[in-house]
Amino acid sequence: MATLDSRGRVADHLILTSLDWSPGTRLDIYAINKQSHLHLPAAVRHRCGLDTGNRVLLAALPAADRLVIHPPAALDITFGAVHAELLGGESR
Repeated sequence: MATLDSRGRVADHLILTSLDWSPGTRLDIYAINKQSHLHLPAAVRHRCGLDTGNRVLLAALPAADRLVIHPPAALDITFGAVHAELLGGESR
C-alpha cells in the first residue's frame, strides 16, 4: 500500500526494485523520478478517481514487467464482496 501525494507520486522502493525499475525509467503512463517515486500523470489520476492522500494497492508482476495500481474504489468492490461471502453476509 502507498499514499498518493499532492503531485501524483507514490513511493514504494520494494515494488520498484522487484520490477528492476530505477530513477529515470519511463514507462507508458508512469515515470520514475530521481527520488524513486512513481509519478502518475493527472489524466490517469482523474480517470481512476484518485485524490491526494488516497491509499492505493500496488501489485508487481515482475515476470511480465508490469505494475497494477488498485484505486480505493476497486478495493471496496473487490474486497467488500469477498469479505461478505467469507462472513456469510451481504456486501454493501
